[in-house]
Amino acid sequence: MSGVYATVNDIAVKRWELNTNYGVAVARMTFTHPYSSGFDVGTEVVGKIGTAKMFTGRIKSIIRRRPENIYEFMAQDRLTYAVEYWFVPESIDKPSFSRSNIDHLTLTRQILNEASIGDEYIQDDWSPYPTFQFATGPEPLKINIASAWDVVSWICTITGMHVYADADGIIHLSRIADEPSGDPTNAFTTGNLGNMKTVEWVRSDENLRNSVHVFGRSGVHKKAQASSPYVPVGFYKTVVISYEMIDNDEMAQETADINLARLNKLTESCVVEAIGNVGVLARQTVSITDPLAGISGNWFLTQIAHRVDAQGGYTVRLTAKK
Repeated sequence: MSGVYATVNDIAVKRWELNTNYGVAVARMTFTHPYSSGFDVGTEVVGKIGTAKMFTGRIKSIIRRRPENIYEFMAQDRLTYAVEYWFVPESIDKPSFSRSNIDHLTLTRQILNEASIGDEYIQDDWSPYPTFQFATGPEPLKINIASAWDVVSWICTITGMHVYADADGIIHLSRIADEPSGDPTNAFTTGNLGNMKTVEWVRSDENLRNSVHVFGRSGVHKKAQASSPYVPVGFYKTVVISYEMIDNDEMAQETADINLARLNKLTESCVVEAIGNVGVLARQTVSITDPLAGISGNWFLTQIAHRVDAQGGYTVRLTAKK
């Protein structure tokens, strides 16, 4: 697609790119401009393609390139605060963060609050699923040395929660699994009337795990395992999950079951370069069809790169999995 323009804070820019990834904490926007006026490290920015808002965040770095005499800017979304904020105790006996009998949504919200992310930027999308309750026994949950995002990612592994920031900078506490679900939001096809330029397809057992062992506090240990047609009979590819936050057998078993369901499968993925479309976003389900490559059906978008070049050419590169 050509003739498309990108703006940052309503200022037309040259090369513009936005990368979002289901498995990475923060989205990243880069753009170039011949002048640095109006942009500095820490400046809050809103990136758009045409009139469609695609990103909200802050500038993290500026590079001036010579002899091109152009500035290259990189910005990241609000979850950067969680990545960069660390819990550091005064001593091992005085943890900087401690809670008792707290559900995982409240805990996540309070962890993000510690990283200067206010409640007005956090949205709970977890309902109608039941919550997980932490530190129900006599011992409180203690965090000593870890980043806020480390703790959030532990909670996600234990509960199956997924946390991300949208184009408005709102952080969602959701239960979006990395697999196709519901009706596709967009369709990608090859051929004269298609919108795909290139495609590559991979099928692998690299991430398959058919045995999950979960360890927690004070001897807590549970496992979940199942046979797989892709490994020898009686053989188990194992993953170990170990967190002090897991303080009872029920939580350990739920964590094992959640992760076995997620991991006991082949990784079937494809990478597509297509005509640009602002409605294509990470975490969506789309249909992808290429008869010659043997690709069909619904796919989950794990990674998206929207690119607008200096001439107004617009493409989207997507990574999807079954």
